[in-house]
Amino acid sequence: MITELVRFAASASLAHDLCMVEISDMPTVEERELARLRAMTAEEKLRVSDRLWREARALARAAVAQRHPAWSSEQVTAETRRLMSGGRA
Repeated sequence: MITELVRFAASASLAHDLCMVEISDMPTVEERELARLRAMTAEEKLRVSDRLWREARALARAAVAQRHPAWSSEQVTAETRRLMSGGRA
């Protein structure tokens, strides 16, 4: 029994040592994302920003339509434009 406990403790210690990674050695998500952005061409960055804008607009439109189910498509479009322009449309 004691021998089994010693073996278990030794294997647990080894597993612990193998799993320990210095956090400072790991790049953060932000650092990785910045590296990816820096490696992109201006055209790629523009394409990504356009896709993000379109997705944000689609989400905003869906939210407006859900909040106001009786509104016409034109009303939903107008409110979406207003929201996406910061209230200036």
